[in-house]
Amino acid sequence: MKKTIRTIALGLGLTGLVLLAGGGYLLVEQQRFDASAIRTTGTVIEVLRSRESLSSGSSSAHRIEYLYRPRVRFTDDNGAEREFLSSVATRSLQHQPGQQITVWYDPNDPATARIDRTSDAVAGLMLLGMGAVFLLFGGGFGLYLLRERARRRLRQTGTLVHAEIVEVEKNPSLQVNGRTPWRIRAQWKNPTTGKTHLFVSENLWLDPGPFLDNRTVKVYIERNNPKRHYMDVSFLPETA
Repeated sequence: MKKTIRTIALGLGLTGLVLLAGGGYLLVEQQRFDASAIRTTGTVIEVLRSRESLSSGSSSAHRIEYLYRPRVRFTDDNGAEREFLSSVATRSLQHQPGQQITVWYDPNDPATARIDRTSDAVAGLMLLGMGAVFLLFGGGFGLYLLRERARRRLRQTGTLVHAEIVEVEKNPSLQVNGRTPWRIRAQWKNPTTGKTHLFVSENLWLDPGPFLDNRTVKVYIERNNPKRHYMDVSFLPETA
């Protein structure tokens, strides 16, 4: 199970980094293009239509949609006549042959001509957003693995103490699908130093109250740093 989670975390993280790199590249390219682009007027000479088959939820059910790309002719600043097929496709027919249309192009590379000056910026922002989401989920899985490793280390090398349960509370700072988790608060007085330490369990999605037969709970603490601790809640039944 942990190996699977590790693989998922790594895959999500790498995908997120690739998407962020791609988005950053497109934004840099957009800035470079904007710095030198020349605006002129072109003419739509034809509109190419391509067919796209979309699944409608069933493997045997598909719907057909069409994408439209205008082919545009313009004259560059050297008087040379140029043609290009727009890289931006639309699902509706927005251009007609003979229509005058604004064209942006790089004078050092007229082949970069386009009718939508912000296409790279929009695509770049979309990739950045997707990359951030993938990294967020990958980081979440990674954080879970780190916490599990820390708990395993505490169970193996930590000092076991029996802390007195103070209360069972709800955690108002977290809510998922309208549900708020519970937490167990417990305290333990160090007989050596006389100091009282407060421990808090992980978020629990099952009310632990009915399962607290004793007034104490097992807590594994780091020997020289009780702030690093793990409360053993294995007495709770597993939730589906």
